[in-house]
Amino acid sequence: MDFLNIKEDSFPPWADQSIKDINEVLAKENFPCIFARKASQQKTISWLFCDSTPSSKGMFLKGVIKYTDFIKATLAQDRPLFPLILVIKQENMTLEEQHKLAWSYIQYLLDNDNKEWLPEIPLDSESYKWCLCFNQVQLFINISASEHKVLKSRNLGQNICLVINPREIFDYIAPLDKPKGLKIRNKIRQRVVDYNNEDYPKELGFFGDKNNLEWKQYQLFEDGALVNKTCPLNIKKRH
Repeated sequence: MDFLNIKEDSFPPWADQSIKDINEVLAKENFPCIFARKASQQKTISWLFCDSTPSSKGMFLKGVIKYTDFIKATLAQDRPLFPLILVIKQENMTLEEQHKLAWSYIQYLLDNDNKEWLPEIPLDSESYKWCLCFNQVQLFINISASEHKVLKSRNLGQNICLVINPREIFDYIAPLDKPKGLKIRNKIRQRVVDYNNEDYPKELGFFGDKNNLEWKQYQLFEDGALVNKTCPLNIKKRH
């Protein structure tokens, strides 16, 4: 289902190889996120491709507007596994540089959002009730980068990837307040530990938990990563 109406002939020359590389990672039997694996298998991932030049962010903005318009127009049960993946082409960047570039794309969304911030979501990113809002949709963004060597679960190939989902979809497919949902979440946690062969990343948690800050889950830390003592996003006041 190509709800972004992006034709393959509009993809850059390097897109086909990038899609192949990412799908090969997601196809691994032990890849932690079972939902990403299913989306790859069912071919319900929508794709955007940008180079690392400032002009490419306009294409990203248009794509996310189309994506969030689709989210608002479609019931959650009709789109349980429909992520959007932005692939940002990069060459010879450090992990810190990759993270900075990824955050700049997220900031671009905030700076160019012409809709009012959702009233139920605080502007303060240090609140456990905060999450990213764009086009009046709550979003969760996973920053993955090729220079992640320890946290392999955040490495989807040769480039930088922003894996974007509506945040509420996790409440739908794995509700925290139900035994089945908690079982799914704990299963994924253990798969992350096994896949990385490392302790569970301390940044990861559950939305609504008073000990959780949502922005910290977008980018995880390992040696060489961008150090974020506070949220790197500049969140302006409501329109």
